[in-house]
Amino acid sequence: MRIKQYNPIYKNDCKRSCMCRNNEYIKDFGYEDFVKNYMSSGQYRCTDWLDCSALSKYYYFVKNSGSGDVEMFIEISPGGSMTFEDSGPYVISPDEVSYVHPMRESRYLRLKYKNLSSENPNLITVWFQGKNNYC
Repeated sequence: MRIKQYNPIYKNDCKRSCMCRNNEYIKDFGYEDFVKNYMSSGQYRCTDWLDCSALSKYYYFVKNSGSGDVEMFIEISPGGSMTFEDSGPYVISPDEVSYVHPMRESRYLRLKYKNLSSENPNLITVWFQGKNNYC
């Protein structure tokens, strides 16, 4: 999933250089965000890779709506094929919301998660938010 915020209306009519990259207008101090549900199990699973190259800051909020603890790591990658475990483990208790962000910068980012104590699936809700500010 590519995260960027371009406005094609301004593509060929750009007058503010601090707001442009390759003649494409980028909204200053804009936010990119999404919410997605995942089911955790006893095996590690991962979210999709996110391309964060157009973002200056990015982070996750994760809610565990299940009945058991969920363990989570942040993974980063320069190209999506080589993986580095950036931070974690984070343990999210039932009905808890956690805020996590990577310790290092990289182009690609994802979460790796699994149940700690139970084989019963746990529903986790992941909010990703990123901020672009190019000026």
